[in-house]
Amino acid sequence: MLRIRGHHLLCIVGFRGHGYNSAFVENMQRVADAVRGQPELRLTVCEACDDICAACPHTENSACQKHNGSQDSTRKMDRAVLSKIGMRRGETAPVNEVYRRIAGRISVEDISETLCTECEWRSLGFCTEGLRALQNDEFFGATPK
Repeated sequence: MLRIRGHHLLCIVGFRGHGYNSAFVENMQRVADAVRGQPELRLTVCEACDDICAACPHTENSACQKHNGSQDSTRKMDRAVLSKIGMRRGETAPVNEVYRRIAGRISVEDISETLCTECEWRSLGFCTEGLRALQNDEFFGATPK
């Protein structure tokens, strides 16, 4: 079972081996590999620190400190993604169901215009590439380019 915050569902789609430090990248790779390789794996969606945050250098006392301790911006992204895919905080579902919802309900424009406008990684274009791969059934079992 994985515990993943709303906006990280999109980060997993776009992950290409970059991150804040080597511990974060290693952990993110582990989570992304589990999601890509185990479509029946169950995950619980949340709006707080999750299995990815566990290795983030911005996490202190189980809270995100990236924006000077204010989690409002990050939680706003979490809520927006969860709302867009029709899920609620604490809901559990198989990975393939969650990503089927993402593929059908989130567009490239959503990433660039509403959901990820404050994300420092958005300009790399990895998430939009990953979303297209997901929508073209090229996500599960695939290794990111």
